[in-house]
Amino acid sequence: MPFLWVDQATLNWITSTLSGLDRKVTKLLPTLNRMETDMAAMDDAIAALTTQVSANTDAEQSAVALIQNLATLIQQNASDPAAINDLAAKLKASADALAGAVMANTPAT
Repeated sequence: MPFLWVDQATLNWITSTLSGLDRKVTKLLPTLNRMETDMAAMDDAIAALTTQVSANTDAEQSAVALIQNLATLIQQNASDPAAINDLAAKLKASADALAGAVMANTPAT
């Protein structure tokens, strides 16, 4: 390994520069640690939001399918008042269940 000989003034300058860089890096470390913590919290929040959006989308798609199915059943049974009343009761029960689920998952304001 070759050696580099420098005079005392150059050595002092290198030492001073390295010391200054060390102080600056030391000042940056708490900021970097805080940023890392903040990023981890944001990752957790994004994961939770993604899960909730997926659950909402699933629930919305289920509600749409239910309404479409009921519309078809009503059309198919339009001439049978008893069947229509039965479907109306099922629709009310589904609507009540959906309203309850929405209320249970809606934070108080």
